[in-house]
Amino acid sequence: MEFGEYLKKLREKRGFSIRKLALAAGVSNSYLSQIETGQRGIPSHRILRKLARPLKVDYEELLRAAGYLVLREGQYIFLEDNKYSSEPILDLEELLQLPRLRFKGVLLDEEEKEEFLEILEFSWKLFQKRKMRGRS
Repeated sequence: MEFGEYLKKLREKRGFSIRKLALAAGVSNSYLSQIETGQRGIPSHRILRKLARPLKVDYEELLRAAGYLVLREGQYIFLEDNKYSSEPILDLEELLQLPRLRFKGVLLDEEEKEEFLEILEFSWKLFQKRKMRGRS
């Protein structure tokens, strides 16, 4: 099954119109339509992350369906820009979307992951301000 077909079936299963899913995910409804009809290729992993939450599907599942995660020798390899990499470029924001994430041995729930994200965003803003002051 092509990714566009998969996405359409998943969207319909969750009871979304294209417009409602686009609004919930923060992407263009015409873009989603083009993906579903095969006029556009597989969306970036960033777009998949946006789609995962409203579709109530694990981000990793969308990555696998889109071909970004490929099973090789018993482990998943991240595929980016048509090149296999055993060391994927990890985005902290995306990492916090993973369904089973631990910190110091404790499995984090969604609320805790959101709090971590807020702390990271606050820290990032402070870091950027300091960096800009250093350039002045």
